[in-house]
Amino acid sequence: MNFANSIYTSRPLVFTLLIVMALLSLNCRFNIREIGFAEISPDPYIFYYFHDNNLAENHLEVFRKNAGKIFNYSNVKIKVVNVASGNDPAINYLSNAESQRYPVGIMVSPDGRSLPIPITDSNGKSIAYLKSIIDSPVRSVIKNKLINKYAIVLLLEGEKAIENHHAKKMAEKAVDELEKIMPLMPKQIHEGPELITLTREEMEKEKMLLWSLGVKVSQIRQPLAIILYGRGRMMGDVVEYEQIQDNVLFKLLNIIGADCECGIDRKWMLGKLIPLSWEPRLREELFKQLEFDVDNPAILAEMSQIISIESGKAGTRASDLELFQPKEYSLTNDLVPSDQIPTVVHSGSEADAVGEDLGYDKRLVNRSIYIILSVCLLVVIAVIGIFIKKKYSSDNI
Repeated sequence: MNFANSIYTSRPLVFTLLIVMALLSLNCRFNIREIGFAEISPDPYIFYYFHDNNLAENHLEVFRKNAGKIFNYSNVKIKVVNVASGNDPAINYLSNAESQRYPVGIMVSPDGRSLPIPITDSNGKSIAYLKSIIDSPVRSVIKNKLINKYAIVLLLEGEKAIENHHAKKMAEKAVDELEKIMPLMPKQIHEGPELITLTREEMEKEKMLLWSLGVKVSQIRQPLAIILYGRGRMMGDVVEYEQIQDNVLFKLLNIIGADCECGIDRKWMLGKLIPLSWEPRLREELFKQLEFDVDNPAILAEMSQIISIESGKAGTRASDLELFQPKEYSLTNDLVPSDQIPTVVHSGSEADAVGEDLGYDKRLVNRSIYIILSVCLLVVIAVIGIFIKKKYSSDNI
């Protein structure tokens, strides 16, 4: 009767397994938009502050103090480098012209691109240039809207007014189409995407933002579009004018509302983040909206696990995750073809999936069957165990 005793004494384990299997069988409680708010990809931007031995120690202390406060809640890290040491690999980011006068600032993106940042102070007390790294008029608007909005469609105007007009109409059409299917999505988002248009003049004030997205203002000839969601995360790649006309914006927007366990390749979930400060007030507002804390280590671990599983299903290789690393935009860039962007089919949608099959209905039915069978099996095991235990007890009386 050792078997019966084992079953009987293992009741806590049986019920624990029951709970775990039930939870695993339920639909994913996150969508891709919610994962976009989490810092799943930890690689930050790095601001290098290069100096030589002539820099006063108090100057360096003031810089560290100011930079620490400004970047405290951002995805930008600080690294101070004394060029006199000569052994730091970061020195390679300096050009001959930049190394003539110190201090020198260099912003480096997660994919290794660099941008010189003019240091405008002589005593370390100026903080305007530091704030410009993580803040700008458009970024301030974006981060405040992303808490409630489904996403932001950033439209960059080109040289021709007629093309700008047509691109705006197509972007508005994509937003309208997306809002019509939002009720069909696994999780409801109250406010749809918002379109923000940047004129040529406004783009000149947003060079840091556009640099982080891989766009050079001087190279823009036709309208471009960029989709941002979550904590300033980029969905896909820069959308060219021809792709805007092909309704690629709708396809990319539709992915954001998908269930995180929809079988989609995780490269679509891990677009790069723009340099941004995410203050406590934003975290509090987001908590009220989502009703969970995306910065909670347990939540982050769960999201990371889900992404790892989905990556395995999609056969993603480590090298594939570099697909959406921002590159400097040019007319010759090889962007993702329109027919390779997965089309998400939400529950209740009558459309057929194109490319990757991301429908929910079949998967939900399978999960429902699995949970029912699991519960039945565990209940049967528990009943048999109790019956055997009672019989064993009566035999010993």
